[in-house]
Amino acid sequence: MSIAFSRSLRSMQSDHPGRWIRWLVGALVLGGVWGIWFVGSRVKVVAVTPAAKLDVIRSTYPLETSVDGRVIVSHLRLGRKVKAGEVLVLLDDTKAKLLLQEAETQQQATAQRLAALQAQIRAEKVALYREKLSAQNAVQESKLQVKAADLSARLAAEQKRRDQRLFRKGHLAKATYQQSRTNAQRTRALAGAMRLKFRGLALQQREKESRYRARLAQLQREVAALKGQEAIQVATCKRLKHELQDYKIVAPSGGHLGSVVELPKGTWVTKGKKIGTLIARGNVKVIASFAPADALGKVKQGQLGQLRLNGFPWVQYGSIQAKVHHVASVPDQGRIRVELNVLNAKSTKMPLKHGMPGALEIELERVSPATLLLRAVGKWLTSRPSQPAPSADKTDSPS
Repeated sequence: MSIAFSRSLRSMQSDHPGRWIRWLVGALVLGGVWGIWFVGSRVKVVAVTPAAKLDVIRSTYPLETSVDGRVIVSHLRLGRKVKAGEVLVLLDDTKAKLLLQEAETQQQATAQRLAALQAQIRAEKVALYREKLSAQNAVQESKLQVKAADLSARLAAEQKRRDQRLFRKGHLAKATYQQSRTNAQRTRALAGAMRLKFRGLALQQREKESRYRARLAQLQREVAALKGQEAIQVATCKRLKHELQDYKIVAPSGGHLGSVVELPKGTWVTKGKKIGTLIARGNVKVIASFAPADALGKVKQGQLGQLRLNGFPWVQYGSIQAKVHHVASVPDQGRIRVELNVLNAKSTKMPLKHGMPGALEIELERVSPATLLLRAVGKWLTSRPSQPAPSADKTDSPS
C-alpha cells in the first residue's frame, strides 16, 4: 500500500505547470481564429428551388424566292447549320447584271456630258468677261475720238468765223475763206461720224453681251436637265443593284434548315416560291418558381445563379451560369416566377433543349456566420408557440 501511494506522489510531482499553460494558450489561439472566422468571414446565402427548367425561344423564317429565275447553285440540305448572311440559293442574274451595266454606262455618259457643259459654261463666262473688257476699251477709245473730233470741229468753226469777219472787211482772200469754211464743215461731219460710231459700238457691245448671256442661260438649262437625268440614272442604278440581291437567297439568321425543297441546277423557280424553312438559334432562358418567402424582396435583377440539370452530373458537365432578368411581383398559384438569362450557352458541354428540368441556386448575398446564427436564433424564437397565461379567476379546489 505504501508503494502505490509513493508512485502516485511521484507522478503528481512530475506534472509541470507549463503543460497546462500550453494547452490553455492553444485553446485561446484556436478560439480567437474561430472567432475571427465567425465574425469576419463571408459565406453565400442562396435561394434554391428544384422547380427550374430551360426555355428556348426559337424563331422560324420561311425561305422564299423574290424573283423568277433559274437555279445556278443550291446549298439546301435538311438539318444543315448555316450562318447569318450565308448564300443558300443563287439564281441566274445575267440579265440583271446587263441591265445594271447599261444603266451605269448611261450614267457615266451623262456625267461626262455634264462635265463638258460645265466646262463650256466656265469658258463662256471667261469669254464674256474678255469680250466685255474689250468692248469697254473700244467704246472708251471711240468716246475719246468723239471728244477729239468735237474739239477739232469747234476750232474749225472759230477759225471760220474769224476768216469770215476778215473776208467781209476785205482783209482775206475769198479762196482762203472758202477753204476755212470747207474745213469747218469737214470737221463737223467727222465729229458726227465719230458720235455715230460711238453709239454703234455701245449698241454692239450690248448685243454681244446679250448673246453671251442667252448662250449661258441655254447651257445652264441643259446642265439642269442633265443633272435631273443623272439623278434618275443614279436612282435606277441603286434600284438595279438592290434587285440584283434578290437573285441570292441568303440566311436571315444563324440556325439550321428545318425543311428544304430539292433544287437541282437548272431548275426554274417562280417569284414567291417557298423553298425551305430556317430555324434560328433561339435565346436560352431559365424559368424557375420560388416560394414567396424565399423570393419576394430577396431575389433581385442582376443576381447570379447556376442551374444543375437533371440527368447531367454537375461534377462531369458543370452547371449553367445565369443572371436574373425578371422577377414577378405577384405570386401565380402560390409561386413567384423568376426568369434568368443564360450566360454560358455556347461554352457548356450539355445540349440545351427546351424544357430540360434542373435545380436552380441563386446567390442572394454574402454575410458572416455570426449573422446567419443570429438570423437562425431569431427565426427560432419567432416560430416558438406562445404559452397561454394562467387565468386569474381559477382557484385551487379543496381536496
